[in-house]
Amino acid sequence: MGTLNDYRDREHWSYSSINQFFNICSLQWAFQRFYKIVPKFTSAAISFGSTFHRVMEAISSIRKEGKTPVKKDATALFNDLWHRQVKEEQNIRFDEDATVEDMAKQGQELTACIMDAIDPAEQVISINEPFAVPIIDANGNSLDKPLIGELDLVVEKNGRKVVDWKTSARRWPKFQSQHSLQPTVFLYAYKQLHGIDCGFR
Repeated sequence: MGTLNDYRDREHWSYSSINQFFNICSLQWAFQRFYKIVPKFTSAAISFGSTFHRVMEAISSIRKEGKTPVKKDATALFNDLWHRQVKEEQNIRFDEDATVEDMAKQGQELTACIMDAIDPAEQVISINEPFAVPIIDANGNSLDKPLIGELDLVVEKNGRKVVDWKTSARRWPKFQSQHSLQPTVFLYAYKQLHGIDCGFR
């Protein structure tokens, strides 16, 4: 199995690309993905999400080994990684009402909340599992460009579930998850990879 970077070397589709084109802004899609224009800054929310993702990887790796992660270690890890991210990232732009320390505290609280919600009976199957699968049209033909991506986490308890780690400035509207393409895309990819129907969280 190749890595996500290996898969990115060829022409492809991804969930983020499809979603950006159809649901966010087709002009933004063109600037970023067709014309390859480099943004002048990185949103602090993007850097925050990257830090959170790395913390979740660490927590899940400990769980996969059959061990129990320690809450204070996980929150301290977020704090360390966040400050390192801010120091190393170029041109981070913060909202007017946000500071580095405010976001550090928020990230530690979010990490603690996640730790409290972990089900010890749930088994971690895989972490950051890359995929490159064919997109098949209504006539059963594979399109030229595959669908690529990475599954954050796959767990097992009374059935298998694909889990996607998300951070958001506000709670999603009530029916947003029902209209999201992401579960469809990721569950399709998992079925193509493993032949297993599973849930999404």
